Amino acid sequence: MRTTVDLPDELLDRARRAAAREGTTLTAMLADGLQLRLGKVDAPPRRVRPLPLSEAGGGLHPWINPASNASLFDADDGERDDAADGNPDEVADGDADEAGDGDAPA
Repeated sequence: MRTTVDLPDELLDRARRAAAREGTTLTAMLADGLQLRLGKVDAPPRRVRPLPLSEAGGGLHPWINPASNASLFDADDGERDDAADGNPDEVADGDADEAGDGDAPA
């Protein structure tokens, strides 16, 4: 589409020199500038990933602390702090007995 734009002489001269230096057209430079100023209209909407839900009646997995932002962010990133099988009662690493027979001294 053709249009008329009233630009200051100095700005137009600078734009023409920059277009020549970059090997592009003044029209392309103006279109790029308008895209930058107005933002990308064709940008796809951000995809929102749902937090993982427990299979047992809904809600968050037992290893996610809803009162902790760090826990919620870790869940969103797919990270976990406790046991791999999701058992919140499992003993943390370093607290288990060395033999692994469940008879850790008290």
